Amino acid sequence: MNSPVAVKEQTTPTLDVAELFRSGATRDEAIARMRQAGFDKIDCIDALQASEGIPFREAKRAVHFSPAWDDAREGDEALHEAFFAATKELGFKQVSDGDEQQNASVTLSAEL
Repeated sequence: MNSPVAVKEQTTPTLDVAELFRSGATRDEAIARMRQAGFDKIDCIDALQASEGIPFREAKRAVHFSPAWDDAREGDEALHEAFFAATKELGFKQVSDGDEQQNASVTLSAEL
């Protein structure tokens, strides 16, 4: 008989991001406050989209290139590169939207 596995319940940190902006915080300051409050990168992206009404791509760039997440950038970019190298080995090709310098969105297409 298998033993039950303990699952840690994940909770999303709370912080009124819209209030940060109303009180005059810059985008980078708001991202830093979110990280201090326990937000992960996805939480930060979601909060920026909701509070500023900006597209996912813009929010992702803002978080990725923010000083608050500077310590994670190198590792995140290495993971991104490893992912695309692995998909290339599997026969997929990377189709970019031409905006390589700005952490472009990419589509993978199969060459089977």
